[in-house]
Amino acid sequence: MIVNVIGAGLAGCEASNFLANHGIKVKLYEKRPLVQSEAHHTDLFGELVCSNSLKSKKLDNACGLLKEEIKTMGSLMMEASAFSEVNAGDSLAVDRYEFAKYITNKIKSNPNIEIIYEDVDSIKDGINLITTGPLTSSKLLDKISEITGEKCFNFFDASAPIVEKNSIDFSKVYYKSRYEQGDDSYINCPMNKEEYESFVKELINAKRALLHDFDKNYFEGCLPIEVMASRGIDTLRFGPLKPKGLEHNDTLHYAVVQLRQDDLIGNFYNIVGFQTNLTYNEQKRVFHMIPGLENAKFVRYGLMHRNSYIFAPKILNDDYSLKVNPNVYIAGQLSGVEGYVESAASGLLAAYYIYFRIKNIQYKKLSFNTVLGALTRYITHTGINSFSPMNANFGIIYRANYIKKDDIINRSLKEVNDFKKQLRKYSNNTIISYKHDIDLFDDFLYNHDLLLENVDKEIYRSFIKFCLNDKKFDKRSIRRITSTLKHYYQFLYDEKYIVSNPLLGVKSFKTDVKYPEVLYLNEFANLIEKTYERKDFLVKRDLALLELMFSSGMRNSEIINLKINDINFNDRFIKVLGKGNKERLVPFSINAKNAMIEYGKGLRKELILKTGNHNLNLYFFLNSKGNKLTPRGLEFIMKEISKKANVNIDLYPHKLRHTFATSLLEGGADLRTIQELLGHSSINTTQIYTHVNKEILKEQYNKFFPIKSKDDLDN
Repeated sequence: MIVNVIGAGLAGCEASNFLANHGIKVKLYEKRPLVQSEAHHTDLFGELVCSNSLKSKKLDNACGLLKEEIKTMGSLMMEASAFSEVNAGDSLAVDRYEFAKYITNKIKSNPNIEIIYEDVDSIKDGINLITTGPLTSSKLLDKISEITGEKCFNFFDASAPIVEKNSIDFSKVYYKSRYEQGDDSYINCPMNKEEYESFVKELINAKRALLHDFDKNYFEGCLPIEVMASRGIDTLRFGPLKPKGLEHNDTLHYAVVQLRQDDLIGNFYNIVGFQTNLTYNEQKRVFHMIPGLENAKFVRYGLMHRNSYIFAPKILNDDYSLKVNPNVYIAGQLSGVEGYVESAASGLLAAYYIYFRIKNIQYKKLSFNTVLGALTRYITHTGINSFSPMNANFGIIYRANYIKKDDIINRSLKEVNDFKKQLRKYSNNTIISYKHDIDLFDDFLYNHDLLLENVDKEIYRSFIKFCLNDKKFDKRSIRRITSTLKHYYQFLYDEKYIVSNPLLGVKSFKTDVKYPEVLYLNEFANLIEKTYERKDFLVKRDLALLELMFSSGMRNSEIINLKINDINFNDRFIKVLGKGNKERLVPFSINAKNAMIEYGKGLRKELILKTGNHNLNLYFFLNSKGNKLTPRGLEFIMKEISKKANVNIDLYPHKLRHTFATSLLEGGADLRTIQELLGHSSINTTQIYTHVNKEILKEQYNKFFPIKSKDDLDN
């Protein structure tokens, strides 16, 4: 499965990075440098058009909490921010070049991402995630409108100018952060009343650049400085030029212009809140009126740019897919979220939902108890007559007005952490086992007229006695049941179904270590020899199964789901998708190769013809009726192989996997290699085979050593 991500801005890079890191192939389309935009200045991915910071780092700020949420989810933007951060007090500001460079290098070095430079104006085959941002081409906007039947909209956004630090007159300015929060990292240019009023007058009357053919529809969260000034003489004094908290030498100035560091070295500073649409000459003239900036050299002038967005409530599902075409997703600022952090967050969340879909994982969406969930809900569920792009804010979070900030933060981060855990996919067998355990417990409570919320440790002990004495479960089963119930009650407690967890602190049964059973090599050789002597219809399939499972150590599920396209006969490698959807390469023996080819060119074709279902061409191993194998079917085949060979072996699929591992260990392979070949997530799981090896040696010793003392037998 390949996902097409269109647009290498923050949202597109977040999505591509997440999907690629989780084994999904990505084609990332980017129009730059083939087609440059009016707002970008480099060819780097994830470029910040505006030099504004990524807002607050504090968790009691909605955007700060959103950043913490996506950091928990594995955000590339947060990685890049940590690498390129510059001093900005309690705000997160970055060196824009180093930030974009970090993201670009990450994306380009990922082997699962193919970068295609193309100005996309249509929808690709397969799954598409459109993250082209506010400067989406008119052709692609027209295509989206054509598909959805809804018009796309736009407003105008602006960016602030940047000046060289060494051109600032430091005799007129001072360093300070508002209310002394964080380091004194801002340069402050104070104004008296006369200076301020003269500045505002010239600002209002200054010549503005043309807005091309678009309506003058501004985003209220990022108004041009001249538009704010036109709303009243004191508007700026109570907005970006607010002096409160910036007192200097016990003086409260009439107004203060702040400058924030824009690069890691500290050579460049942007003028905070001075996004503008003035012509370049007028910017130079008017902004030189600011005390300390009379001779300032502009590295970049401010500019206006178009922000396009879709009518999300009408056309988007809450997983960012189109209602009319679930193979097309739209995230980032084009979806109706506003702001860099919000854009990146929506791209990351859309990637999660795409991954869950591809892997067929049932999941629970983020709720509006989280900033990201609330933002998603807003753009997809707000009233169609009042919809406009939205920043992160506490006002959209569920019951935020009635809950303490600390509780909002804790609730949000817990839910996000639980959401991330859903990446782990439990096998069907595991789910069946859990359900069996809970159903058994529910039946016990029902038969004793008990309710879930009435359970205490005494009732739990009665249930365990019931499992031991009446059901005759062994200690291993009791241990699993206990684990299931502890997780079950923790879930009930976390979701507020119960007021306390009665199983908190309950200890699980200690069980004797049960080492895996293995075949001795002479036993396997005898089994193969006897199987070769068979003359029945299925012998070639059975030989292929035996040789492959013995020489690869593949799991039952991996054998069952093995597809022809996953097998490389020339190099004798199989591409395996194991537990946790982790991909690995598994070698197999020349004997397995020969047996599999023999089965594939004859018997397998006959089995397919039995059903007439050519979709079965996908799967390599089939049952006697020509259908895909099942777990129970594979176990039955193993027992039949042993029975037909007339050998006294309790043969089951996992025994061959255990045999493979111990054979490697005996041959001198290190544990790390065995772990990789078996697809174990932890070396601790692999470690058990060292004990198996010792047990085999002890068994052979006790069997064949002629004189056995009492101590020998006991040990």
